[in-house]
Amino acid sequence: MFKRVLVTGSGGFIGSHLTLALRQSGVEVRGFSMTGEKKSIRGDLRNYDSVMAACDGMDAVFHLGGVSNAVDANRDVLADFEANVKGTFNVLRAAEVCGVPRVVFSSSAYVYGSPAVLPIKETSPLVPTSFYGQSKLASEEYCRFYSRRGVGAVIARIFNAFGKGQVNRVIPDLINEIKKSERIIPIKGNAADSRDFIIVRKVVEALILLAQKGSPGEAYNIASGKETTMLEVGEMILGAFEKNDRSFKREFRYNLDKWDAQRNLADIAKLKRLGFVPEPICVGQLANLI
Repeated sequence: MFKRVLVTGSGGFIGSHLTLALRQSGVEVRGFSMTGEKKSIRGDLRNYDSVMAACDGMDAVFHLGGVSNAVDANRDVLADFEANVKGTFNVLRAAEVCGVPRVVFSSSAYVYGSPAVLPIKETSPLVPTSFYGQSKLASEEYCRFYSRRGVGAVIARIFNAFGKGQVNRVIPDLINEIKKSERIIPIKGNAADSRDFIIVRKVVEALILLAQKGSPGEAYNIASGKETTMLEVGEMILGAFEKNDRSFKREFRYNLDKWDAQRNLADIAKLKRLGFVPEPICVGQLANLI
């Protein structure tokens, strides 16, 4: 394990979990975020000098900072480009100058766009359909470029992470809908749509594994390797509520159009070859979020 690491976006959902896990394992962590939360430094990825200062003396960088929401990216495409693409360029450039041997870049399943074939492999076509996905893909290209220059940049394509502290995403939104509903809960969109959900604890494990064993310039899917429909995850959440309170009873109102479903499933064989053990979404995980 590395002795001193930098975590950009340390105040974010995944970044905060990663920072805590690293510190608990005895690693000295330098957090870097726009807010400058406790035990971190305040900085802006768009400012090369501040990124350079943060990288100095580090053994590795976990780069999670930047715009992390496709909706926000589409709302302000220039901000998305500057934070994600320019920010990643600054991190890689600073890592090279400071002699940081390892960078783990948090990319996204959005780089695949709308895949025609499942499961999605790292070799599947990269055809983003959003500004967010395109900014992540452009950042990946800089990772590959800098890897050829000697920076050990590894790419982590994270699928649908969930866990404590997450807001404005599928699972926390559905939990909130269930909490405020008296009887009937609407599932927005198509209940046959599927995702590859992965608990944030396993995302953290995968990121640390990639820092230790990932190949420079290579991309790895971070997911559970299990396809779960929105209806199935909704039923699991109801099961979690009922596990905590046996008198809890709710029903869903939903559209189930299997012919028009948007499906998502990752092939994680490449990550498993490094020693990753997947953990599919389950009622027990969800019960801890309620």
